[in-house]
Amino acid sequence: MIKLYQFPISHYCEKVRWALDYKGLDYKIINLLPGLHSRVTTKLGNSSAVPLLQHGDNTIQGSAEIISYLDQAFPEQRLTPENEEERKAALEWEAYVDEQIGPHVRRVCYETLLRHPEIVKPFFAHQ
Repeated sequence: MIKLYQFPISHYCEKVRWALDYKGLDYKIINLLPGLHSRVTTKLGNSSAVPLLQHGDNTIQGSAEIISYLDQAFPEQRLTPENEEERKAALEWEAYVDEQIGPHVRRVCYETLLRHPEIVKPFFAHQ
């Protein structure tokens, strides 16, 4: 059984959900509340970061690391190119988006959503 510990409105978690769906894998989502999540994630993994994926005895944190793991554990429907040049370019692009664009998208989305608690509460209350 694959378990995905996540925040429902995180684009990094969405990236992992898309990867799992693309590969056709069954998984269980475990939604966590920001702040309180660190009790669970630090117990299971190395840090408080989400997404966190558990598969058997393996625990992987971070969307890029999870995608790499999924390609190793489930090589069908690869997400990362096998060709070395294409693989390098894809991983560089992924890192750029995660590090340079992702934080700004998160900041804008959270700032906007937190002005509307009636929208945000159901995201985190849904199990």
